[in-house]
Amino acid sequence: MLLSAQTGLGQSIPNPSFEANNFTTAPGYVSDNSPITGWTASADTSTGLNPAGGSSDFANNGTVPAGANVAFLGSYGSTLSTTISGLTAGQTYKLEFRANANTNLDSTLPSSPILKVSLDDQELVAVNIYPAGGTSPYAYLAFEFNATAASHALTLMNDAADDSTLLVDDFKIAPTSGKWSVAAWTGDADSGVDAKFVYTHAYNFGNSASALINGIPFTGAAGANPSVDGQFTTTYLGNVYANDANNITGSSRTMATDFIYGGNVPAGNFQSINLAGLTPGTEYVLTIYSAGWEAPSATIRWATASVGEDRLTINQDQFDNDNGIRFSCRYTADASGTASVNIAPINAGNVSVHFYGFCNREAVSRNVAPAITQQPVGTTVAQDLPVRFSVAASGFPA
Repeated sequence: MLLSAQTGLGQSIPNPSFEANNFTTAPGYVSDNSPITGWTASADTSTGLNPAGGSSDFANNGTVPAGANVAFLGSYGSTLSTTISGLTAGQTYKLEFRANANTNLDSTLPSSPILKVSLDDQELVAVNIYPAGGTSPYAYLAFEFNATAASHALTLMNDAADDSTLLVDDFKIAPTSGKWSVAAWTGDADSGVDAKFVYTHAYNFGNSASALINGIPFTGAAGANPSVDGQFTTTYLGNVYANDANNITGSSRTMATDFIYGGNVPAGNFQSINLAGLTPGTEYVLTIYSAGWEAPSATIRWATASVGEDRLTINQDQFDNDNGIRFSCRYTADASGTASVNIAPINAGNVSVHFYGFCNREAVSRNVAPAITQQPVGTTVAQDLPVRFSVAASGFPA
């Protein structure tokens, strides 16, 4: 029996793109064909693979991410399970895969499966998945977890209580890069802004007011889709919301007053900040500031952030309504001295992420303690005549 595995430093997921099988009986249920190699379905009559017998009744929109097959899970709690192996206890890993929802032929029926991902029966995430549509790419999902054993049981569930179908494909597992981080933002103290670093960019969005946060000036960049020549441009941030009420305090409150957002961001597109004027080969940390817009739920404010191929799925509402959040990525500027951070909303329909501002700093502090490099030179003058002594010192900042 053919069994393929996605492997990174010893970790593996069996049959990660579902290419080990060829289902010939439409519409592709396990019950009409065979078990899916390396995976266990809880309901053989509502779970399977497409295409099957040349038909893709369930995988009926979006471009198949990898190979020819995708797995589908019907609603009402259908599950697919497998085992992730080759793990090291105590290590943090990133699980990445692609997801989509079928387009119902009956437009009166909802088409929003609820994907629940569990490891050893502990729920990792619950998020609604929406149809990509047409030939758009499936959504990327990327989640981190701490391994507690050499293997973990991975279970995917479609927990929708309506007629909807979840599509999944292209699973990957590898140790996390550790370059993404998400933290609460309540004010200056936990803003992550630190004057011991060199900042290349620091901007407040939504209005022209400037803020001084922990000694770093944030310049106001008013208006929709803001940009500054030689510094940055933005995309799908074409709306401004003024005077947002939230719980952020201190000088950070100036940045938390207004935000910009995208509205409808078509599948396969991104909200983005595109940086220029960087030093090629230098490591930086970029931080985006936001705040919860409603209570956390599976249906809204989920998005996958990426710099290059390094991704993490986040929820703007993670810390609850009106509470601040910041998410950061450490990256290396390319040979052109540019970089882009992309935010792809899971639900493209007017639930984009809100951007209050951002900053970009060098990843390593250049602070150098002051040191005398040239001592004063003694001299002799007549009494009551002025004399000037000079001393030279080095250090950073000056």
